[in-house]
Amino acid sequence: MYGIEFTPDALEDLKTFRKFEQQKIISGVDAQLQDEPALALEEWQGFEIGDSDDFEQEVQATIANQELLTFLAARRSGGPRVSLAEVKRQLGLN
Repeated sequence: MYGIEFTPDALEDLKTFRKFEQQKIISGVDAQLQDEPALALEEWQGFEIGDSDDFEQEVQATIANQELLTFLAARRSGGPRVSLAEVKRQLGLN
């Protein structure tokens, strides 16, 4: 199962469209995710954290991976998100 969330700015942008255009946009996003939910994974940047069978060693390697920690901090600070269901509710598209 997948989930999609919009930024508050994206929701505000959607509100500038007419209802039938909003429905077309939301339906298109939803349909594409059903067909290609992992499409964005093509751009995935993996992080090497180690190849040990020792879990504690893996944890320490993860903690020491500054690139990974920076990436996670930036992703976390992406701001609030609005679920697809909430977008539909606010746009009156239920």
